[in-house]
Amino acid sequence: MSLAANMSVSKLAPVFEGPGALLNALRQITARIAERADAIEAARAFPADLLAEIAETGFFRMALAPRYGGAGYRLQDAVPIIEEIGRADGSAAWSLMLGSEVHIAWTRFPHAFLDAMYAVPEFPMARAALTPRGRMTKVEGGYVLDGQWPLASGSYPTQWFLVNSLVTDGDGRPVANPEGVIEPKLAAVPTAAIEILDTWHAMGLRATESHDIRLDNYFVPEERTAYASALQPDSGPLGQIALNAALGTFHLGVVLGIARGMLDELAASSKLRKPVYTPTRFLAESPLFQKRYGEMEIRLAAARALVLDEAARLWERANSGEAITTPINVRHRAMVAHVHQECLAIANEIFSDAGTAVLYEGSSMQRRFRDMRSACQHIIAGPDIFQPHGAFLLDQPIEAHIRV
Repeated sequence: MSLAANMSVSKLAPVFEGPGALLNALRQITARIAERADAIEAARAFPADLLAEIAETGFFRMALAPRYGGAGYRLQDAVPIIEEIGRADGSAAWSLMLGSEVHIAWTRFPHAFLDAMYAVPEFPMARAALTPRGRMTKVEGGYVLDGQWPLASGSYPTQWFLVNSLVTDGDGRPVANPEGVIEPKLAAVPTAAIEILDTWHAMGLRATESHDIRLDNYFVPEERTAYASALQPDSGPLGQIALNAALGTFHLGVVLGIARGMLDELAASSKLRKPVYTPTRFLAESPLFQKRYGEMEIRLAAARALVLDEAARLWERANSGEAITTPINVRHRAMVAHVHQECLAIANEIFSDAGTAVLYEGSSMQRRFRDMRSACQHIIAGPDIFQPHGAFLLDQPIEAHIRV
């Protein structure tokens, strides 16, 4: 059976039995991912055999609405599932996370287009280049796309790419959305029209195929475009949550998982390594190390609890049909940024405690650290969002140009 065929899973797949069943099914696979993590990084791609196993669990359908054949998981359900993969390997978690969360971006598109897209026998997979680059020129009936977009992550076969660009008219002047706001617009492009450039030679997340892509004067009809800000209440709760808030929550599963894997590795190595200045006892026997390790465990547990609590609050509000106001959205985005920064801080302390062996090529701890640093470089993890959150808390206006 081909990988494409495997993407179309039966209703007996673990994903449809609930988050616990999917998590248990993935644990059988993540052990093998961890064993092959170094080889995966060296190959700069996720292996087809493991991808087929992941697909058979229905993992890529967890965030998809039932009307399209998905399991419709709550936002908070996805975090531990992605976390489990991140514990094994950061690149695998990042890539697979993107293959699942891209269905959230699809909720912004017209239902007629989505009904046709999800009706085909081969389950549609997509990658997204959401950094607003390239050119998107308004023409009769649609838009002409031209240029290059970076960071189109995802190491799996696709039928579609999503690109994001500011819209201009034929004279290069910005075109506003229906509310009069200048913002980028998403466009869906078949993979066959995309040129993929081998540009992803990076510090971390090396096996995510986060390459640049190019388009040359490609026409996309209006019905295959959407503004990310256009909420779709009839697309379920995920259609009512701001796109960056939902995507950011999925990202947190990756960094929580990497931090968990780093702490586990540090604990194991501390029972085998005797520091140079205390050669009579193992690192794990040091009261000072015990204090530091205990503190890091609590900090990670607190960050994880915050994620699950905030995700549940946001989901419950969306599920009940309550409006998610800008202050609520900004608070969630601030939480996303904070947990990224906290996981990065914990990872830095773990790396410092791990000794000089982690400086050498082939160190699994170094690979995890590089993956964490790279994941936290994403714009969604940026601390700039703290400013508008503080402004709201202090009853002050936010600057009009700040996008939240």
